[in-house]
Amino acid sequence: MKYYILNYNEKPKMAADARAFFIRVKPKYKSDRGLLEHEKTHVRQWIFTLGLHSLLYFFSSKYKLYSEIQAYREQLKWYSKDNTELFATYICERYNLKADKEEVLKRLS
Repeated sequence: MKYYILNYNEKPKMAADARAFFIRVKPKYKSDRGLLEHEKTHVRQWIFTLGLHSLLYFFSSKYKLYSEIQAYREQLKWYSKDNTELFATYICERYNLKADKEEVLKRLS
């Protein structure tokens, strides 16, 4: 899978984001392998949906939830500490989803 990593010098809440084949990462997080794998998951989602990922993500909260759970599950594999609770909180609070935290915790596990 081909992707390009760019510096992310803006001031959003997120440490990184993916748009098509481009992953933007804030410089202080560029060595965070878990974060990179999270964003690479979004690149794969974009490829798998033949570029429709962005539209689906924007218009379907169900798809957005599925996408983030998949990406955070991949990210969890790269950390020695269990961050499941933290990531469930992120999903419920940072993505404008009306997600039930208990359900998200189950799906992340």
